[in-house]
Amino acid sequence: MASKRRWIGPTSRTTTATVSGQPDGWAPADRLFLLKDGEEPNTGPYNFSQVSGVGVDPAFGHGLLLVGVNYVRDGAATGRLVAYRAGEAYDLRWLDQPEPLVLAHGEPATLAPRLQLELTTRTLAAVCQGPVAVQWFLTDAAGQLVRPLGDVPLPGNLAAQKPHPVPLTVSLAEGDPAEGQIVGVIDLPTVYALGADHAENGALAVARGLAAALGLPREKSCHGAVAEVVEREGQPGPDGGLANNVLIVPYTGPELTGEKEGEPEPEPEPPVDDPSVVELAVPQEVEADQPFQVGIYLGYRNNLGRSEIRVPLRVWARPAAGGPAPAGGWQQVTIDQLPCCTFKPGTIPGLGAGVWEIIAEIDYAGDTRPENNRAVRRVEVLRLQSGGGTGAEGGAITD
Repeated sequence: MASKRRWIGPTSRTTTATVSGQPDGWAPADRLFLLKDGEEPNTGPYNFSQVSGVGVDPAFGHGLLLVGVNYVRDGAATGRLVAYRAGEAYDLRWLDQPEPLVLAHGEPATLAPRLQLELTTRTLAAVCQGPVAVQWFLTDAAGQLVRPLGDVPLPGNLAAQKPHPVPLTVSLAEGDPAEGQIVGVIDLPTVYALGADHAENGALAVARGLAAALGLPREKSCHGAVAEVVEREGQPGPDGGLANNVLIVPYTGPELTGEKEGEPEPEPEPPVDDPSVVELAVPQEVEADQPFQVGIYLGYRNNLGRSEIRVPLRVWARPAAGGPAPAGGWQQVTIDQLPCCTFKPGTIPGLGAGVWEIIAEIDYAGDTRPENNRAVRRVEVLRLQSGGGTGAEGGAITD
């Protein structure tokens, strides 16, 4: 079956063409190419997507159009999932991340973080006919609602690309936990309506829990084909464009900060600098002599103020009976500090029939937890047709 490319036009018509050319006699005037610069359509077997099935067949869920894209880059087959929301996109997001607060009973503290309307040229009232507000909450350290702190309506004439401060004055009240969070959510009804039921993003999960605790209906503030953007840099979609609506500012009471007279300073927190191989996804069975794709999920935790780290990574194969790693094969990759993972696709060359171990590993001398720097998974290689196998031990990592 030939690999296909789909174009999505403004009239909601979808046309399909093989990679050899366009349909005769008609092509949309405004086409959206899913392939990026340097990518060629893959004419070989489809790459499997756990979300959308195989190939470029679209799937629909939670208001998203999910499209799997197969392509070849630098001679290696790979693929990715692209998600779109139908209709006009916009994004209301926080611009600032205030420092953690020290709160005391009866001593007000003030926040004034800024938000901004983006990905549209219209004003807020033109995008959303219903009222839009920031809702503030005080929660415990786990994000469970303690009490609402009030709503701040947003002006209808809020223009795009214009930072807008949203002030809040707060102090601890009787019964508030000595350690917790101040949470500000821009347009909580829309975040609740569009957020996935089992959001992996921690900030989005907190916002959905607050909405559920308040008994909010799952209804967008902006009616019609208007929605928050699917994905933003550093926040993988489809939840990323909603997670940036959620501002979480941790707080502690003075009794937890060592500020009482005569109380010794707390011991410094031990350093955390921990890149890891979180998961290695491999197929259960593959065909002998044929390259296949694997998925490498990398994580990074630190308390050093870093947002990313660059480390050597390699993926390789060896017979299940064991064997040494191939010489070299390391490639420098960037791992972002995210709530979950940074994904890197990898390619394993054709292997001979038998049971093989696929190994993904990183090398970082300063790691404070080196025991999670390697993942090993087994794959059964089957001889489906005659021909000699290469049995190559090694792999390639693609970005």
